[in-house]
Amino acid sequence: MLVIVIAAELHGCVIICRADPRLAERSKVNRDLQLLSTALREYREDTGRFPNEREGLRVLETREAGEQKWRGPYVLPELPKDPWGRSYVYRMQSEVGTFGADGKPGGDDRDKDEFIAFTIQ
Repeated sequence: MLVIVIAAELHGCVIICRADPRLAERSKVNRDLQLLSTALREYREDTGRFPNEREGLRVLETREAGEQKWRGPYVLPELPKDPWGRSYVYRMQSEVGTFGADGKPGGDDRDKDEFIAFTIQ
């Protein structure tokens, strides 16, 4: 029964995503941002800090020299790319996101920026 429900859910997503590619793009962004936010929190739990902007998200994949408490990788198999093939943006040690289809700050519809904040405590 569970397999049938999951198959039905996936089939419905395929139909919806084909009808509106923007929905598929936003869905991927939301999943990726949740993954990256969780990975950043796990990195902080292990190392006692969030990465700085110079280190960026790459520390979720690869240990920085001298970082003894690193227990990653925190994302597998690799850092995700946004739906437009670009790396996600990590800024101010509190946000991760994408600048949308055009890759520029601001915009509407497919070009809309989407960032998720995570707690620095």
